[in-house]
Amino acid sequence: MATSLEHLTEINETAAKDYWKRVLSRTTTPATGTKQENFTPVEVLLCLSAMFLVNHKPYGSGSHARAPRPVPELAALFKRPLSSIIAKMSNLDGSRPHGGKFETQAAAILLDANGARLFETYTTVLRAARAVGILEDRLPDFLCDGAAGVILLGQERLRADDVEQAVSGKVPLVSRNFGLDERTTEKLLTSVIRVGQHRFARDVLRNCGEVCVFCGLMPGPLLSGKGLLRASHIKPWRDSNDDERLDFTNGVSACPNHDAAFDAGLLYVDASGSICANKLLSKAPATETSVGSMFGQPPLAPRLLLPQEATPPGTEYLQWHRHNVAQQ
Repeated sequence: MATSLEHLTEINETAAKDYWKRVLSRTTTPATGTKQENFTPVEVLLCLSAMFLVNHKPYGSGSHARAPRPVPELAALFKRPLSSIIAKMSNLDGSRPHGGKFETQAAAILLDANGARLFETYTTVLRAARAVGILEDRLPDFLCDGAAGVILLGQERLRADDVEQAVSGKVPLVSRNFGLDERTTEKLLTSVIRVGQHRFARDVLRNCGEVCVFCGLMPGPLLSGKGLLRASHIKPWRDSNDDERLDFTNGVSACPNHDAAFDAGLLYVDASGSICANKLLSKAPATETSVGSMFGQPPLAPRLLLPQEATPPGTEYLQWHRHNVAQQ
């Protein structure tokens, strides 16, 4: 049966059960590179949902096996090679012009408005999976984990004019490659940027232990999501290329005051890894004692407060920040 745009964007539970039964009827996983049957709408939907957790770009040829959750789980359930899941994600975000005729257009529709429609459809697909016997061990709730939806992280860090500029140069090529009108293409690319920012913020906060790396403020679960901790790019988003914007080693977590000071170059990290205040900030406590109470040591730590298991921020990003933002 041919898949239409409506099949992808208007999945009800009855239809989803039928699609799942088709998936469950498969007995073997075809070899990589061999012809496969078309993805059903529930498979497309879950590959799209996986984009909120996984940046597929590092897992190209030869590195599929390193792709993180939920890519291996989806490949096993769908009885498809890992490469097939990665390729479908590439098609859905507009970076690979191959695949189902309506899939990229459906992605633009489902991701619009911060993915609210996608989350609703995801819940329907998951409920249908449970109804046909696909339980948590085969298909974990990787996106919502029982919640009503997903709040996109880090969106306050994206300036509308920066996003518009980043998208505008790509619209003609993606529009032509996928046969989309320019307005739909613009929506898709904007949504992909917002999903990427969500992944970046999530990964930075996790890597930094959910604390301000400058002073150690830890909001904890009760105050999570209240704006007391932010994921900040070291090399600013507007100055970064596509890969740098998604690289969590180009980020640190910080409380609002230290985040603002770092963004302004009042704070920086020197070549030895020490937290430093520039001359302007260093002189301020002499006339403004409240500045000293916020930017003295303490509360500022001598070095970034990172968990032992954390990946340190990229030295190239810290150097860029020193030279171009702090001008040291």
